[in-house]
Amino acid sequence: MAQILVIEDEHLLARTICEVLKDGGHDASNVPNGEDGLQLIRSSPPELILLDMRLPRMDGLDVLRRLRADGLFIPVIVMTAHGTIDSAVEAMKLGASEFLTKPLDLNALLLIAERVLERQRVADNLQYFQSRERAESGANRIIGESEATTELRDRICKLARSPALASDYPPAVLITGETGTGKDLVARAIHYEGPRADEPFVHVNCTAIPDELFESELFG
Repeated sequence: MAQILVIEDEHLLARTICEVLKDGGHDASNVPNGEDGLQLIRSSPPELILLDMRLPRMDGLDVLRRLRADGLFIPVIVMTAHGTIDSAVEAMKLGASEFLTKPLDLNALLLIAERVLERQRVADNLQYFQSRERAESGANRIIGESEATTELRDRICKLARSPALASDYPPAVLITGETGTGKDLVARAIHYEGPRADEPFVHVNCTAIPDELFESELFG
């Protein structure tokens, strides 16, 4: 069950949408204008917003702009009886997940809402695991208080935050050392302390790839 807010000024349509969503197992509520919607979102953020583009005093695009300005990246499905390519493009640029035109196919609306919610759950789970991996793989993961270990952590942080690694074409970093000395930990620490920490760290065992397959495995 998801908390869904419907911002729609046509009372009958809003009630129908809420009933369809409730029949689908969700908790749906309605407000008739963007100002009330923003106030409710700030006090009790929903998991999904269904937003009409034509609203009194503040239109749907203005609501989207306010949401993004407030740092609220809740998935939004925008709805309008006046759909144009320009408004669709603008809504998508502002972060809308879907753009639907009226009259609405209510069965399709429920399916689309479920799809957007599932997509958000996947994104949230991915962000959680990436954050956990980042927390567990930084320079502090390299345990020890000796002078050599402290210097190693300092070098990792200095290298990871260097302008060279933040460039579009960062240089390769070669890590050498005896087996079991923690080269993999150092590689992960450089990645997760660096500017691409939000991107995946891909571990490849090069010795396990035959020479004739090496290029295709790495580059497709």
